[in-house]
Amino acid sequence: MKTKYIIIILLASILLSSCEKVIELDLKDADVQTVVEAQVNNGLGNNYVILSKSGSYYDSNDFEMIKNAQVQITNSDGNSYSLYEIHDGYYQNSNLNGQVLSEYKLEINNGGETIISNSIMSHIVPIDSVSYEYKENRSVDGPGPGSGEKPGGGEKNYRVYVHFQDPADENNFYRFKTHLINNKYEDSFIMNDDMFDGKATKIPLRNVYVFTGDTLIVELYHIDRANYEYFKVLEDNGMSAFSTSVGNPVSNVEGKDVIGIFGANALDIDTLIIK
Repeated sequence: MKTKYIIIILLASILLSSCEKVIELDLKDADVQTVVEAQVNNGLGNNYVILSKSGSYYDSNDFEMIKNAQVQITNSDGNSYSLYEIHDGYYQNSNLNGQVLSEYKLEINNGGETIISNSIMSHIVPIDSVSYEYKENRSVDGPGPGSGEKPGGGEKNYRVYVHFQDPADENNFYRFKTHLINNKYEDSFIMNDDMFDGKATKIPLRNVYVFTGDTLIVELYHIDRANYEYFKVLEDNGMSAFSTSVGNPVSNVEGKDVIGIFGANALDIDTLIIK
């Protein structure tokens, strides 16, 4: 099921959970840096830029958002879009229609300081299907990640797989995101195609326990190497949404005292209802 309704749900989810997109850097007593997380995905309005300031190791996780910045994204056809501040530090333009195989340039002006980055959106790698199967040894005795916190514990649950065809003879990088509608659980992980180049692939989704009646939205992002390396550092260091990081992610944004990521991603979406 791939509908405009699903896109609206995803954009609302991004907006409501925008604080989860900000990464606090474990810089001890180093200088405060500007943190950028910016994404343009294929489709109308499927974009955002989040600006914050990093904290030290001794700070709380109350992120300081950067307000009143000037944010602009330009595509390879020369069309420029100003992103407007929807709420503190969160910028978006509902008229920006991301196109595959286009290059995008990000430019941010914050108090006279300029930040720039660019990314090329690859082609879409479509999801062939999403399937599930019962795994007896995955029965959960109580609430777990994405379990929906079913009462009573011990309820049967299922492993979920996403099926797609990896393009042959090219280096491909992926980011998977899952949204369990019933309890607003989300998870993401990244992967390259070193082990399955050019093959029809079946990838198990991690940390997702689904039960009868659950609805799961699966997103498959075809990302570039810079985004893969950035999220790999986060994943390797076990960084979660509300914890300080233990290392500095690789950055593809340029500017004074700035770190972060800008990605133009080719996205495909599917929905699974457990019956």
